[in-house]
Amino acid sequence: MAVTWKRLAPIDDVITKNLLTQQGDVIYASGASTPAVLHPGTDGQVLTTKGNGVNPIWADSAGEADIAAQTLTWLGL
Repeated sequence: MAVTWKRLAPIDDVITKNLLTQQGDVIYASGASTPAVLHPGTDGQVLTTKGNGVNPIWADSAGEADIAAQTLTWLGL
């Protein structure tokens, strides 16, 4: 049986493996049709966005205690 290869996308539309250099890398669009990579943050950081038109960043977490308190407040407890 012969194997037939088909190109699924034009070569300009393919994100190459060399963009990813570390385990945990995240691909995002830094502009129209411009792929970029966000390398892993440090322990305890969370992925954050400042809204449309701003690149994502890793930021320090509010912490488990703060999240628990906010949840209890939201629940009215």
